Amino acid sequence: MNWQSTITIHRPVETVFAFVTDAEGGTKWHRANRITPVSPGPIGPGSTYRVEGRFLFWTFDSLSEVTAFETNRLVEYSSETGMYAYTLRYELEPVEGGTRFTEIGEANPKGLLKFAIRLFAGGAKRNSERGLELLKAELET
Repeated sequence: MNWQSTITIHRPVETVFAFVTDAEGGTKWHRANRITPVSPGPIGPGSTYRVEGRFLFWTFDSLSEVTAFETNRLVEYSSETGMYAYTLRYELEPVEGGTRFTEIGEANPKGLLKFAIRLFAGGAKRNSERGLELLKAELET
């Protein structure tokens, strides 16, 4: 299943990028309760994170890896662990007065979750949109 959500944030690209690539900041807008860096050093291709959280009725714990990275333009995270495999891509584009931020996601549920795919698909899009609204509010206040 795939989804895409876009929002304009009235902050510079550099500010938005720094916030969305910071593990601590991620828990303020993302669906994760805890994001813990596993690999040392600054974020970049190959960086890994343990991501713990809740989605709909399920809790999850996965290992996520940065699979694409361009400073102030994009970051992509992928995981094959946990209750579903996923790829999350964040694209940033400067626009008049701020930043256009787009989340592009793909998730492939595993096990019993495959049977709840319709519920999961709608929830993923709604979670994405809620997350982007939280991100906007966090950065604009």
